[in-house]
Amino acid sequence: MGVGAGVRLTFGSSAGFPHEQRVLADLRALGIDAVDVWRDQDQRGGVARYRAVGGDGASWAVAVYGRDARDTQLLARVWRTLWYRDPGPEASVTRRAQVEHEGLMMFAAARAGVPVPAVDAAGTTATGDALLVTTEPDAPTLASLPPAEVDDALLAAAWDAARALRAARIGHGHLNTAALLVTRPGV
Repeated sequence: MGVGAGVRLTFGSSAGFPHEQRVLADLRALGIDAVDVWRDQDQRGGVARYRAVGGDGASWAVAVYGRDARDTQLLARVWRTLWYRDPGPEASVTRRAQVEHEGLMMFAAARAGVPVPAVDAAGTTATGDALLVTTEPDAPTLASLPPAEVDDALLAAAWDAARALRAARIGHGHLNTAALLVTRPGV
């Protein structure tokens, strides 16, 4: 138990979440005027996900790649590269590179006509966290909808988005019903 605790203390854990006040300060450092921040209910992929709201009612989705973000831990990447001879689906070594890559892919997808959230800010802060801030709507995922609400038009919109990604030669990596938000115009 002591060795496990020492390893976790030294190298971090994917279960770590920055405090909301720290995320609020990080957002202000990136020029986002948020007044409230809370942790998103759906946490996936080793990245701390938050929702934020501004004084003017603007709403943002915030992905925080902190010290404990499992997808960006150097030791895990080195181990995977040595063991499997493959760095994994995202070959970024630093948190900043991960945020830049994700933001760039969102710009490329938007340019290809894929409905994606707009990137409002991306960067690192003095705390060492890297943030990606988008105007993602607070909408349900396709996975959370009851089957009766999933119609042919919604499925067609999902396939159209997947086709547009494919035509632009962009690989999503985790394209499933949990990754698709259902909005008024589609997904």
